[in-house]
Amino acid sequence: MRLSRLRKAAFAAAATVAAVAFASLALFAAVELRPGLAVTFGLVKIRYYALKWADYRPDPVLVFDRRQPPPLRGKFPGDLYLPEYGPAQPFDYSATYTPDGFRANSSRPPYEVVVVGDSFVEAGSDDSLTLSERLRARTGLPALNLGRSWYGPPQYVEVLRRYGLPHRPRVALLCFFSGNDAEDAAEYERWSRGGDYYFYKDLSSMSFPRRYLLAASDAAAYARWALGRRAAHFRRDARLRLAVVRTEAGETPMAFNNWGKAAPADELLASPEWRLVGQSFAAFRDLCRAAGARPVVVYVPRKEEVYAGLAAESSGEDFKTARDRFLPFADAPGRAARRLAEEAGLEFIDLLPEFRRRAGEGRLLFHPFDTHWNRDGIDLAAELIAPSLRR
Repeated sequence: MRLSRLRKAAFAAAATVAAVAFASLALFAAVELRPGLAVTFGLVKIRYYALKWADYRPDPVLVFDRRQPPPLRGKFPGDLYLPEYGPAQPFDYSATYTPDGFRANSSRPPYEVVVVGDSFVEAGSDDSLTLSERLRARTGLPALNLGRSWYGPPQYVEVLRRYGLPHRPRVALLCFFSGNDAEDAAEYERWSRGGDYYFYKDLSSMSFPRRYLLAASDAAAYARWALGRRAAHFRRDARLRLAVVRTEAGETPMAFNNWGKAAPADELLASPEWRLVGQSFAAFRDLCRAAGARPVVVYVPRKEEVYAGLAAESSGEDFKTARDRFLPFADAPGRAARRLAEEAGLEFIDLLPEFRRRAGEGRLLFHPFDTHWNRDGIDLAAELIAPSLRR
């Protein structure tokens, strides 16, 4: 009797494992055939399926290039949102892409303005609300959006050379994001020496079984991370990481995750990653001058630089600890970027002072639970850049 029960239990366990394996294999095969299903099934937080949906392809200079991904539509709570923070504040998101994998543009060639950068250039809750589109609306100048998430300064230069300068623009804007562009440059250097670049894996060279095993491994890693985060919530309240900022909408909870390196400007400039940024600025200058375009560096501040000093004392204790380490060096990245731009002889547009001033008046310029600016933030950036384009 006891042996019979053990056999039944073993059979049930084997059947469960087989069912899970079959379901995961069927799901994997479906996404292989239709990568857009990765969004439908909510799989894009798992690395493999994110890579599959975005259709990243290996590139000898850019690390990876991207062809036209499927349109992205829906409500998005923000890349920093956790359920433990309370009710979400989702915003509508609708994005379409060109055959080269960049955000769609209302302009047509010839373009007078080309904008390169990372997700701050790519972002916009619909195709009319990206930075390039708001610049076109303010200046009337045809603008080309060449922003791509996960790229850094070395890739900006190559994107401009490959996709931007053939249009013979009058002005080229390199949008330097203070939050991670120096880190991106360090990752690029590591990749160029044979290492990995963040999460990227070349899927094109893998067989079907190897891709399936990678997808299963990535899914298991995500499950472990999610369970660990949930367990951490019970150990310490995640809301202790939230700031409370007074805005026009009242007291606004706000999430931060990009504190960066707390160091003075001279120390940043002496680091290998910032030296790579300087080299990219010089390459950007030389490329533009050879093509007859005016090169301009735009300093894109992170949310921490804008709002951390405005947070109320009712903010979470974990946030206040991070803020107190950060504030003495809050202006260091901007000073470092300006110095590198000046050494390269580049025009430099610093968005930080006016972003801080408007934030101090209560303007909400970033999504509270997202890294990126909202519509008002994009509009303000366009307002500050436009005078340089009209010259």
